[in-house]
Amino acid sequence: MKISTSKKNNLVNFSKTNRILLFWIPLVFSFLMILIIKFSPLSRLHTSEIPTLAWFDYGEQLGDLMFNLSIGYIVSCIFYYFVVYIPEQKKRLTIMNIIQIKIDSITEMMVQTLNYFYFKYAIQTADQEEKNKVLGQLNDFPDNLMNFYYQQEREDGVIKLNTGIYTVPLRLEHERIRNQYIIDKILHMPLVNSIEPELIILLIQLRDCKLYQDAKLYYSLPENKDNETKVVSFPEFGKDLNNYYDLYSELTIYSNVRQHNFDQTAEDSWHDIHITTEGIKRKYKTHISKEKISD
Repeated sequence: MKISTSKKNNLVNFSKTNRILLFWIPLVFSFLMILIIKFSPLSRLHTSEIPTLAWFDYGEQLGDLMFNLSIGYIVSCIFYYFVVYIPEQKKRLTIMNIIQIKIDSITEMMVQTLNYFYFKYAIQTADQEEKNKVLGQLNDFPDNLMNFYYQQEREDGVIKLNTGIYTVPLRLEHERIRNQYIIDKILHMPLVNSIEPELIILLIQLRDCKLYQDAKLYYSLPENKDNETKVVSFPEFGKDLNNYYDLYSELTIYSNVRQHNFDQTAEDSWHDIHITTEGIKRKYKTHISKEKISD
C-alpha cells in the first residue's frame, strides 16, 4: 500500500512532536517552577497577600508539591538521558554505520539514472525546478539503448563506466530488483527499530515507488509478435520520474554519494550486468571497448 504524501509528513513529524511535547516542554516548565517557587519574590508571599489568590489558603503546600514534582521530573530526565538515550543513540549509530554502504549504493545508482535523463533531453540548467519541469512532460519510456558514460571518483582513482546494452526500461527493472532486494535486507536487519522512522518510511516509499512499478509492468507484458516491441504507454512517466527524484533528494540526507562525472567522450569502459535467477541476484562487470559500444 502506498503512503500518501500528507500521511507520510504526519508520520515523519509525529516523533519530533512527541519529543517536544513529552520531554522538552515539561523539562522547561519544571525549571521555571523551581525558580518561581524558591527564588522569585513571590516565594516570600502568602496567598492572602495576593488579591487574586486570597481565597486559596494552601499556596505553600501547593508550592512544595510543584517543587517536588519538578525536582522528580528533572532527575528522571537525567536518569533517562544516561540509561536510555545514550545507549539508544549508540545502537542507532551502529546500525546506521552498517546500512550506510547499502544506502550509498542505492543513491549512486539513482543519481546515474537521473543524470542520464538530463543528458538525453539536453537539460543543462542548474535549476532543479526547471529540470523537473522538463522531465515532468515525458509521457512514455524512451526505449533506445542508453550508451551513457559516467565516471566514479574513488580513493584508488577514477572508474570509467558505461550503461552499455541497457535500455531505460531494462535499466529501471534491474535497478528495481537490486534496490528492492537491498531495502528488504535493511528492513529485516536486527535493531532496525533503532533507525530513524523517517528513513524507514523513505526506504519503503522508494521500494514501492510508481516508477519501479512501471518498469515491472513493462516487462510483465507480452511483446508484439510483429515487431517484437512492447505495446504499452505510460502517460504519467514524467510525473513518476519527478517523484523518483524527490525520493532521491531526501535519501541523500542519509548517504554519502561518491563524486560522479558524466563526460560523454567515447572510451574504454566497464558495464554492470545484473543477472537474477530464482531470487538470487548476482552482479558482474564486463569490459566494453569504445568500438564495441559505438557499434
